[in-house]
Amino acid sequence: MRPLLCVMLACSLLAGCGARSDSPSGNYDPFENAAAMSTSDIAFLIDNADPSIRARAAYFLGEREADAAQVVPLLMVALRDKNVEVRRAAAASL
Repeated sequence: MRPLLCVMLACSLLAGCGARSDSPSGNYDPFENAAAMSTSDIAFLIDNADPSIRARAAYFLGEREADAAQVVPLLMVALRDKNVEVRRAAAASL
């Protein structure tokens, strides 16, 4: 009974590994379905530690014209980012 339990546990762990890695490179892309994301979800990614994610968030926020009251202040904050790519994406989105 015990070996069967260990095998089942190992299989479940192996099956769960990489569950979020949908891309072939194994990296999780938070913008895979950006059209279905809410503006709040994208705004949350502006605070991400990864500058490439912050830049993409600024780019996608610029496409949310209906939520301009929420988007413009976030893009203004992104314009003061220390990373040049984030600033460029925010400027292009405004």
